[in-house]
Amino acid sequence: MAELPRFFMPPGELAADEILITAEALHHLNTVLRLKVGDQAILLDGTGVCCRVRLSAISRHLAQAEPLARWQATETALPIRLQQALPKGDKFDLVLQKGTELGISCFEPVACQRSVPLANPQRMQKRSQRWTRIISEAARQSRRCLLPELEAVHPLTEAVRLAPENLRLVLWEQGATPLANALPAHPPAGITLLVGPEGGFAPEEVDLVQQAGYHPVHLGPRILRTETAGLAATSILQYLYGDLHLAPKPWEEMS
Repeated sequence: MAELPRFFMPPGELAADEILITAEALHHLNTVLRLKVGDQAILLDGTGVCCRVRLSAISRHLAQAEPLARWQATETALPIRLQQALPKGDKFDLVLQKGTELGISCFEPVACQRSVPLANPQRMQKRSQRWTRIISEAARQSRRCLLPELEAVHPLTEAVRLAPENLRLVLWEQGATPLANALPAHPPAGITLLVGPEGGFAPEEVDLVQQAGYHPVHLGPRILRTETAGLAATSILQYLYGDLHLAPKPWEEMS
């Protein structure tokens, strides 16, 4: 059976006997894939609820779908919370896209002393909306059934205080411990990974994160860019503890 196209829908809309498809999902269905009445698709709500449907009507403004099967999906990726100091330009877009593909479960942009200045609230709202679209598209493309969380920008002092009580790592080029030496033998329940800005952490920030229980680690002799470092570490962690070593499953497998 050919892989079915899939679309994310707002939570709560997949329980109806007749599902209405609008907005971005409708645009992709109509304009990009040019699906027709009778075609099947997979709809997801971002929380793990999946629904296989048959399209029963399609117009420019609305599509209707008949549910054929529903199931609750889970992920096999290691839960990773990436606390990424905001980089310049659109580099955070790349972090969101590739991090979603690699299985990151939560993105938290962080404001450090050497981060780019925060935009005004109106511009920040537009940027957040763009980030949400990037995550959704990357999750759809990479066949994820759960959408990663996107938190608001937090100052570093608040970010380290609110971090979950799991293994906390901070990538620091002057950290004395190689990443491999800081990792436990058994898979942790989750990992919080903190990545600094282009200019690096200020000395007092290093003290702050260490006092908050973060383990400073490095990735070897080469200095990676801020938008590369977190993705490289995530790949290693997902291979060791997550699902990068597993064979892919058929999307329609209902488990």
